[in-house]
Amino acid sequence: MAVFYTRTHISGRSGLSLFCLWFAILVLATPAWAQVGGAPAARELLAGIRADTTRTDSLRGDSTRVRAPRAPARSEEGRVIEFAATDSIVVSFGGEDGDVGALYGGAQLGFEGGGMTAGEVELNFGTNTVDARSQAGSSERPELIRGEERVQARSLSYNLDTEQGRLIGAQSIVEEGYVFGEVSKQVSNRVVYIKDALFNTCDHIGEPHYHISTTRMKIVDGERIFTGPVHVRVFNVPLPFWLPFGFIPTAEGRRSGPLAPTYGEDDLGFFLRDFGWYQAVNDYMDAQLQLGIWSSGSYQIKPQVRYNKRYAFNGSVSLDYLRGRRGFSTDPDFERRNVWSIRARHDQTIDPTSSLTGSIDFSTRTYLRGVSRQYDDNVRQTVGSDLNYSKRWARSGRSLTLYASQRQQLQEGGTTTLQLPRMSFRQATKNPFQRTGGGRERWYERVSYSYTFDVTNNFSFRPDTSLAGAAGVEWYEALTSAQAYEDATGEDGDQRFDFRATHRLPINATFSISKLPLIGPLRLNVTPNLQYSEDWYLRSERRALNDSTFREERFFEPGFTSIRQVSSGVSANTEFFGTFPFQVFGFNGFRHTVRPSLSYNFAPDYTSDFFGYFRSYTDTTGQVIEYPIVSGLSSTRRSALTINVGNVIQGRQVRVDSTGEERKDISQLLTFNLGTSRNFAADSLQWSPLTVSGRSSLRNNRISINASAQLNPYALGVDGRTTNTSYWTAERRPFRLTNLRVSAQTRIASGRSQGSSRPFTGGRSQLRAGTNPTDVWSTGVLDPFDPAYYNTPVGYADFAIPWSVNLDLTYQVSKPALVTTRRVIANTSFDFSLTPNWKIQGRSGYDFIENEIVTTSLSFLRDFHDWEMAINWQPFGRFQSFQFDLHLKTGPLREILRLRQPRADIQNPLNF
Repeated sequence: MAVFYTRTHISGRSGLSLFCLWFAILVLATPAWAQVGGAPAARELLAGIRADTTRTDSLRGDSTRVRAPRAPARSEEGRVIEFAATDSIVVSFGGEDGDVGALYGGAQLGFEGGGMTAGEVELNFGTNTVDARSQAGSSERPELIRGEERVQARSLSYNLDTEQGRLIGAQSIVEEGYVFGEVSKQVSNRVVYIKDALFNTCDHIGEPHYHISTTRMKIVDGERIFTGPVHVRVFNVPLPFWLPFGFIPTAEGRRSGPLAPTYGEDDLGFFLRDFGWYQAVNDYMDAQLQLGIWSSGSYQIKPQVRYNKRYAFNGSVSLDYLRGRRGFSTDPDFERRNVWSIRARHDQTIDPTSSLTGSIDFSTRTYLRGVSRQYDDNVRQTVGSDLNYSKRWARSGRSLTLYASQRQQLQEGGTTTLQLPRMSFRQATKNPFQRTGGGRERWYERVSYSYTFDVTNNFSFRPDTSLAGAAGVEWYEALTSAQAYEDATGEDGDQRFDFRATHRLPINATFSISKLPLIGPLRLNVTPNLQYSEDWYLRSERRALNDSTFREERFFEPGFTSIRQVSSGVSANTEFFGTFPFQVFGFNGFRHTVRPSLSYNFAPDYTSDFFGYFRSYTDTTGQVIEYPIVSGLSSTRRSALTINVGNVIQGRQVRVDSTGEERKDISQLLTFNLGTSRNFAADSLQWSPLTVSGRSSLRNNRISINASAQLNPYALGVDGRTTNTSYWTAERRPFRLTNLRVSAQTRIASGRSQGSSRPFTGGRSQLRAGTNPTDVWSTGVLDPFDPAYYNTPVGYADFAIPWSVNLDLTYQVSKPALVTTRRVIANTSFDFSLTPNWKIQGRSGYDFIENEIVTTSLSFLRDFHDWEMAINWQPFGRFQSFQFDLHLKTGPLREILRLRQPRADIQNPLNF
């Protein structure tokens, strides 16, 4: 047996080949080889060295660092192996275990598909096995590298041929988690078995804050973890949380696998729901199936399919079906009901100029009120479906839109309305007389027009519950059957559709006048306009007095009816300003900009017999009642003047810096607007109320003040109604205040500290892949319309700001008639960090008129590095509640390791 030893740095490919090269250099021997290939050649060369015992049995090098050239060596299968060591190499020949080489100090081993680093590495050239361990006195742990996967252990053994290994005290990173195993066995490059394993997502240096332990674990492809019985420990304290088995999907992105369940209790009993399977079908589609079961025998099925091809189309189809049971079959109040919802969405870009979008929502009222956990479903009053196709021609400025919709009111006996279809054609603004050549622009070249053509076909179904035939008639039955419509509504079924086609042709021109007589230079923009519209109907309305009941009866008369209307007007606007060199409050000058505008509109009286748009009948008192032959037709002449005046006041500050250079800062101090109108065609109350609004910012926008008011120029009568008597005549004041609102807001905050800005979910867990129907392939947070969002008033906690306070004071007075109503409310919200990881947030207010506290919410937040805790309390107001939530921030266990009280998502779930 011969032992060879060196103290110099060794670097090469195949320990034997380069070791032999290094040995030959030391003994001045020059064997005839340039490259050693394969284990047999290496062993043959070593045998020759072993026979030459007359030279030496031990070779020692000096302290000079000599780098040997790298030469590759190949195993019997042609595998290239590289190694390097910073301390020494020991090679033993003819032992019981065969030829063995050992690398000491910073040993590195490279092979196809991976590598290894350790303090000490031992190679068996006969079996192609590698044993690695830490060097004595060193804390460096051996590390096995396979692709992007790295595994550290106290010691490990690995077979280069079979790619199997055994690790003691292994530690590895699996996406967001960490796996510790007492004994690990890699049976292939895809599967690893672990005995006495721990798993967590805590990156805390030292003792992890939590972990789950299991006696058996299997890791497949580094993406899925299967376990035996699972036990949870927090700060190494065992919790009464145990599962017979576990599955942890650790890979990010879209991966097929089971969905974690949620558990709790509601009025149907104890439940286990939202468990199921998520399937990534391909790059453009995924699907999932979620189930739920209750102790009462109720069950829920929720399949969903989504598809998405970028720049082409995307959409989803989902079904939610619940068969609910309340009580036992022998109970007198036993109830069983089927609740369902079908929803679909499609968005497609056909080409750069056309698109198709649509959505379908067929949901029962019971589902929206009791089953759905979306906030907008719980408060929704209508459901509906839409289908929209649009096409545009960019060069000509034309566009076409085809639209269909359905809306259904959810209250008892609600109305269902449909548009089947609606077509809209648009022609963008054009200047028909504009010349293509140069030259001075003529006045007629400014004339422009646009055109709109709309076609609607409306269907409205409102069943009359007093009719016997209304029971059981659905809107889709009345849509296709005139008799069903008549039985449910009592109206003529042949007239259930309301058709209307509308043409709109606005013509206008804009002129600029740079100088006005008697005023001088002043730019005035004047725009005259002419509006022509024509509406087509397939029926007209008739009213008559019933001879027996003496009540008004309405019915429709079929036939083509056209309504043509013309209106005209003119508008003008200008702008002027004045400067005031006053020095006050640090300002050395002010500028007041005024932007007045006037507009006048005229429309004739279409009630005259000349147009024939109105009919009449005589009531029982002999009074003649006029009515329009179609709905929406105005019965009064219009001759109105509208006045608006906008005002902006700015202040100038001149500052001189250290270099003597002046810097001018302009601040917008106040903006306020005034507006009113007068209808000359009205026989009384020609002036509308004067509307005043304004906004101001103080102290560098730290304080914002908003005000608005309505001033009526007419006095009130003794009965509280507005009379035609001016307020000046009655009270010697120009206006009567009918409404006033003034509010002031400010925010006070400390400077930023050394903390970090980080999101705090406050109990709102991350969505699993495939559960957000509005965000394809995303794993975002819960929708703001989810009830959990409102149960937790905290959305973002900025720990870098120690404290902040928002104040809002609102004063409002309303006196439209004789009764005056006042409200004075002060609102505040605050955010205060007790420590770098403790924070208090809250919102509250006080009503000084009612002398009561408005809705108040308090939140106590604690960041535990890997965990988050939120205590949310609403002690006052309409929605009083208390909630405690402790959960993981991130990782695959965040949906399971959660403690929430109360556990129900909404206060009254599943109310049939």
